[in-house]
Amino acid sequence: MVSGADYGKLIFSGQRRVFFLLLTFVLLAQTALFLQDRMQKALVLINEDFKVAVSLNNASAGEAAVFKNSLAALAGVRKVKEISPAAALESLGAQGFSADLLPKFYEIAVDTAVMLNPKVWVQNNIAPMPQDASVYYKEDQAKLAVYIDMLARTANILLAAALFALLSFGFFVEAYYTQIADFKERSGGVLAALFAFAIAWGALYFMTAPADKVYPGFAYDLFSWRQAALLAAALLTGWTLAKWKRF
Repeated sequence: MVSGADYGKLIFSGQRRVFFLLLTFVLLAQTALFLQDRMQKALVLINEDFKVAVSLNNASAGEAAVFKNSLAALAGVRKVKEISPAAALESLGAQGFSADLLPKFYEIAVDTAVMLNPKVWVQNNIAPMPQDASVYYKEDQAKLAVYIDMLARTANILLAAALFALLSFGFFVEAYYTQIADFKERSGGVLAALFAFAIAWGALYFMTAPADKVYPGFAYDLFSWRQAALLAAALLTGWTLAKWKRF
């Protein structure tokens, strides 16, 4: 009768290379997922700070109210805040000016799609309005958002390509590689994958935990569906590598 220790030796026999290959794979995948998540969080932070400012000139109180409602109804607008001329003068420390002579000011919070292309949004939405309005926004913020969004999209494409390559590899090994691998060998590959994932997950946890305590609202979710998908991919790869063994 095979003891527990002997059974463990049977399972892990010849699986060291599988383990180190999987550990490298999972560490790289965890790094890619972490960077992609942080870039998405960076977009959220920029979007919270990004505002479109609109000044309305030569308008009565009724026209200003209609204009504000029109702004709030535009696609991509999350919130419209009116800044009174008196408050603008007070914030500037200006004295001796009449607030009635100043234009009406509005601060617009927009969604990410608008932030990534504010010039086109202004041309399509603000410019056609009949009122005399001027629009201002931080162009540098918009450029930074576009750059981060481009990096995030590139990361998504690379992750999708890597997943497709991994699934293709598994399919061809399972379908065309005829070497017989018994259940114990394949179980060893699965366990090697499980340990590799646990080590990579633990390393990421200890590296991100301090930052999560400082910014809890932007904590990295280590229990997301992406982590579950990565675990499933690692287990399937371990199952396949235990049969392939061409390394």
